Amino acid sequence: MKKDELIKTLNINKVPHQMYSLGEIGRGECHCVVKENNLWKVIYVERGKISDVKTGLSEEEAYDLVYDEFKSMYGWN
Repeated sequence: MKKDELIKTLNINKVPHQMYSLGEIGRGECHCVVKENNLWKVIYVERGKISDVKTGLSEEEAYDLVYDEFKSMYGWN
């Protein structure tokens, strides 16, 4: 999945914007996708602290992972 596809899907499903950050580490409680050294990583920030990191991902893998997290959280089909 590409960034624009994820944003469209999250908007359609009314996921609040503060629950994700695409391109930088967000504040509060959110899933973040950031690029570092030509690889992508997904970071979960909780109460302002990084609590989970998945690294060494392709862009598509990173956005798919965030999609899967929200899919599980919201119970999408």
